[in-house]
Amino acid sequence: MGLFSLPAHPKFIETYISGFPFCKYQTSITIEVTKEGLNLKILVGFKYKKITIPKEDIIEIGLNQDKYRSGGKAAAGAIIGGVLTGGVGLLAGAALGGRRRQNNELTLELLYENEVCFLELKTSKTLPKLYQEIKKIMPIERPNHQPEASQADELMKFAELKEKGLITDEEFEAKKKQILGL
Repeated sequence: MGLFSLPAHPKFIETYISGFPFCKYQTSITIEVTKEGLNLKILVGFKYKKITIPKEDIIEIGLNQDKYRSGGKAAAGAIIGGVLTGGVGLLAGAALGGRRRQNNELTLELLYENEVCFLELKTSKTLPKLYQEIKKIMPIERPNHQPEASQADELMKFAELKEKGLITDEEFEAKKKQILGL
């Protein structure tokens, strides 16, 4: 990598709020967006836990952007404007004094260890850029993340077929051994 070259993959240092079963408190998280998915490094206790999330396991991402005016600064602007120029300055100071601010809330629904997790990150100015980077790698068509049928469900399905006479006893026994891995 040269002196002025950009990093291979964008990295974002954010504040984790919730989402993973192993971490129930607010902490630091580093998110690296690659072509293959996400590399997460989350501070758990005194150690970092590294997690790789393939892009196929990113189910959904959402960014909520709320804009508002700072009430305290609007009031201060009104007072200063009113003192300096009278009534008109009061209104102008209130309008100009309250700077627009933006809250960005990012939620990420992903599959982690065969469990759906809703990752929440604390408001920051970099979340819109992180959102755009993750959207770039997300598959257009979502794979089906339905859990596989349990062995008992599979066995019951074949038992019903046997009862209805659609499969023989031998076929049922063979399928049972296959399902149970015997």
